Formats: sequence, C-alpha cells, structure tokens
Amino acid sequence: AEESLVGLKIKDYTFLRLIGKGNYGSVYEVFSEGRLESAAAKVMPKEIFKKKPKLMELVKTEIRVLKECNNENVVKYVDNFMTERSIVIVMEYCEGGELQTYLQN
Repeated sequence: AEESLVGLKIKDYTFLRLIGKGNYGSVYEVFSEGRLESAAAKVMPKEIFKKKPKLMELVKTEIRVLKECNNENVVKYVDNFMTERSIVIVMEYCEGGELQTYLQN
C-alpha cells in the first residue's frame, strides 16, 4: 500500500487530504503557498510505469493537452513535477467529486 502524503509539503504544495483513489494513483487536495489557493494533485507512483511503459506516453499526452486546453469547462493545468517515488500533476481544484458520479446521479 502506498503511504499517505497528508501533512507533507512538497515544492510549493502542502498536502491537505486525500480526495480520491484510482487505478493509477491518488488525488489530494493541496494548498499552494504561491497561489494562495487549493489545487488538486494527481500522484502516480513511478512503479506503475515500470509495469506499463505505455502509460508514461499517456501521462505526457495528458500534461500536454491540459497545458494547451484553455476552456472554462476543462480543469486547468497548474504544474507537474517528479519526486523520488512519484509523478505529480497539479490541476485546478473542483469541488463536487468526479464528473462520472455527477452524471450517474
């Protein structure tokens, strides 16, 4: 099991709470000191990329698309970086959970 990042400060981000888990990692609410606001950080352990090398290309594409897409209906890209164990994509924080759950309701 992966360890929780809650309470840690990495780069400009303080990890506040876990808000979701998926097949490829976890999503945390983080607070950005520089922007003085909350954001969402998708944290993917590097070990999953060893098992699925194609996944790295998908993550790079996701980052590129998020950077290029500037639409009020698409979550905004904030930052991305690597730690010793993980790849992290920081995005705008949207309350209300996942779109899929919203649509099902």
